[in-house]
This record gives sequence, structure tokens and C-alpha cells, in this order.
Amino acid sequence: MPKRDYEQELTQHLITELESGCPPWERGWVILGRHYNIDSGNEYSGNNQFILPLIAASQSYDSNQWGTYKNWSDASAQHNKALGQIGENTEWYGVKSGETSSMVFFWNTKEVPDKDQPKQADGTYPLKRIFWKKWWAVFNRDQTGMPPLEHDHPDIPITESEEAMLSVIYKYCEDNDIRIKRGGDSAFYSPSRNLINMPKDSRFTSVEERMNTWAHEVIHSTGPHFKRKMGVFGDREYAQEELIAEMGAALICAQFGVDYTSRNNLTAYIGSWLKALKGDKNYIVKVSGDTGKAVRRVMEYAESEEEE
Repeated sequence: MPKRDYEQELTQHLITELESGCPPWERGWVILGRHYNIDSGNEYSGNNQFILPLIAASQSYDSNQWGTYKNWSDASAQHNKALGQIGENTEWYGVKSGETSSMVFFWNTKEVPDKDQPKQADGTYPLKRIFWKKWWAVFNRDQTGMPPLEHDHPDIPITESEEAMLSVIYKYCEDNDIRIKRGGDSAFYSPSRNLINMPKDSRFTSVEERMNTWAHEVIHSTGPHFKRKMGVFGDREYAQEELIAEMGAALICAQFGVDYTSRNNLTAYIGSWLKALKGDKNYIVKVSGDTGKAVRRVMEYAESEEEE
């Protein structure tokens, strides 16, 4: 059996969604909230916080719970126990036969001899630290016999979500000397002025669209900090920055339980995204990494609120 190319599998998920004319982060997957492990209860982090919702969207999964085969096997045993089913009366609630795993990865480090350097006095090479990816096979709850859970979906009312998101955004902007201007017909971030411009609230068609726009522009505002190349309209760098902003907005909205509604300006960038994805299977991994950094920088201010 040929070895699975995990990067190519991930890239193909996104290509399929883009070629359908509907980027996956426009869909309802964001209302699932943060994706987490069934065994530990920990949220997936880094690139995986984008990868798993992407896969869930492409496969039409309705759950944000994931786990390894063993995780679901353990969950099956616990569910049987809870139902009082023992011995021959037990049923299998783990991963269904024929289901294919999805892959998540974590960066690990290790020290290895640096043979490009001269040997030391003891005859050994000095050590250098290298990074390597460790892949894990996981399955969504929808791929198992487990019944659905209510807490797979957020229960935060949109009005509370709006207030919570704005509180984080205002604190982030204040701490980073980002000016906010309201009015006009355009929403944008100006790096030269370190300014976010937003139309007045009454100009938006819905609360969700307004919050989407806030999140999109706030992600743009992290660009100078991370020295991202913003590009100019129409070029590859500009399209890439828009991809980061769209994915980042989806992730921020998901964390506040806000439904990520469609933005009409996506169509102009789909061609550039497809070209980049088809030309480099590692493109989405690199871009999602930049997206994760941007989201974490903004959401640090949500953590500071909880500490207070």
C-alpha cells in the first residue's frame, strides 16, 4: 500500500471546496466552536485549529469532537457502562467499519549531531536542534456509533458574543495603538496609519456580517507585527493576505459562537488561491500557520479578560 501524503490530502480538501465556489469557512462549521479531543477535553491548537474545521466542512461532519481509534474505543466502553450494558449485551460505539482517519500534526524538536560543524575536543559533533512533524490519525464523532451531544454546538447567544468579541477587539487595539475610525463605505486596515476603518453599525445587514468584518480587519492589523507582506491589489501576496484574514476571521468568529456568513469579496481571490494550492502542497500548511499566529495574538486579550 502506498504511503499516504498527508499534506496533499489536506490541500486536496481545500482545492475541492474552492473549486465548488464555496470556501469552507463560509459554511456552518464555524458555529461548532473550537474543535477538541474527546479523551483529554483539550482544544486542538496551532495549524490543527484550522485543519479540523476544514475537514469537518468538506466531509459535512456536525461534531467538533475528535479522537484516535483508541480514544473512541475507550469512549465506547464508557458509554456501555453508563447504559448498564455488560458482557454479551455490550455494543460497539467506536469508529465505524470502513471509516478513513484524518490527520493532525504537532511540531516536535530534538537534538542531533551537527556534522556541518567541526568536531569538539571529545571527538563528538556539537548538537543542533531540529524540528519535525509528528502525525496523528483521528476520527470525528460522526464517524463513530456514539450519539450526538448537545455541547457539540455553542449555546452563546449572538448578542453576548458580539459584546464579548468587541471587548477583546477594543482591548487589543488600545494596547497596540491601533486607531479605530467609523464611517464611510469601506472597511479596511491601513498599515501606514495603523488604523482600522469600519462603516457605521447601521450600514451592515446583520450582526454576523458586522462581526465578520471586525475580525477580518483585526487579523489584517496583525500583519506588521509578524512582518507579513501585505501586497497590492491583484498580486499573489495580496491574495495570500486575504486568505489569512478570511481564515482568521472564521476562527475568531467560531470562538465566539458567531455564524460565519458569506462575504461577497471572496470570489476575486479564489483563482489565486487555487493556483497557489495546486503549485505547492505545503502552501496551506504555511498559510494556516500564519493564520494561527494572528488569531492567537488577538485572542490573548480574551485570556486576559478571564484572568481579571
